[in-house]
Amino acid sequence: PVAESEDVPQTAVDPPGTCGAMFSAKGRRYYQEDRGVVDDATGFYAVFDGHGGDKASRFCAKHMAEYVGAEMAKAGGAATASDEAVAGAFVAAFIALDKKFQDKLVDDGSTACVAQVVRTAAGLRLHVANAGDSRCIVVCADGTAVAMSVDQKPHDPVERARIEAANHEVELIDELVDGKRIKLSRVDGI
Repeated sequence: PVAESEDVPQTAVDPPGTCGAMFSAKGRRYYQEDRGVVDDATGFYAVFDGHGGDKASRFCAKHMAEYVGAEMAKAGGAATASDEAVAGAFVAAFIALDKKFQDKLVDDGSTACVAQVVRTAAGLRLHVANAGDSRCIVVCADGTAVAMSVDQKPHDPVERARIEAANHEVELIDELVDGKRIKLSRVDGI
C-alpha cells in the first residue's frame, strides 16, 4: 500500500465529510464487482475494485473503516499523528484486513483506495492510501487536480521488482478489450 497526506482548503469540506458521493460503472463482467464506502459523518471514503469477483471488495467495504480506525487509534489518532504514523496505520490496516480475508480461502481479490478527512489544529487534512491500480485525484474548486496516489501496475519497474521479489511473475498476455487484442501485463497471468 502507498499512503499520502495533504492539507485541504478549509472551504473544501466543513465539517469533514459533508459532500461525499460515489459512482461506479460495471466493467466487462455481467455483474458489478466494485464496492465503496461513503461515510460523511466520519469523513471516511473508499473504493474497492473487485478483481475476479466481488467477495473481496464486499469484505473490504464492510470492514476497512473498522481496521483503519483501530490502526489510527494505535498511532494516536489521524488528527494528531505524524504523516509517517498515519501511513504506517494505513499499511497495517491493509495488511491485517488482507490476512483476515485470506483466512477465508476464497480465490478473489480487490484493489483499494481509501481516504480519511480529519480536522486538525491547523485545519483539515486529507489522508489517502491505495493498493493496486485504483487511484485518488482531488479536484480543487479552481479546477486544478492533485494526484493523491500512484497506481501499482505490474508493468511499472518498481512494482514488477516487488512482485518478482514475492516469488510471482509478471506475464505479458493477449486480452480482448473493446473488440481489439492488446498486450497486458498480468501477475501470474491473471
